[in-house]
Amino acid sequence: MSQRRRRFDIKVLGKPEFRPTPRPGDEEHWPLPMTRDAVELLRTFKVLPLKPLLVSEIAEALDKPAESCVDPVISLVKSGSLDLLERADGGNHLVALSPVGRAQIETM
Repeated sequence: MSQRRRRFDIKVLGKPEFRPTPRPGDEEHWPLPMTRDAVELLRTFKVLPLKPLLVSEIAEALDKPAESCVDPVISLVKSGSLDLLERADGGNHLVALSPVGRAQIETM
């Protein structure tokens, strides 16, 4: 009678060293570390139409100067919540929610 080889234990793959490295914007790692202004800006997308918007339009909806929305927009783009589509006239930027941003809004 031949000896049976020991089967591979699939539970080994559940160990932390075998888990994939989290990528920026992964939904399971929400909430992402963001400034209070960035979270407030992301929440405005709940009330604004979910279409590409100019940063100045977002600032107007928040009743803030456009310059104060630049850093929060940058942090949302870096975290994967917003997609930067293009630059419009006057240095204004057009942004839209990314799939990660839409998921974050649903969980808010």
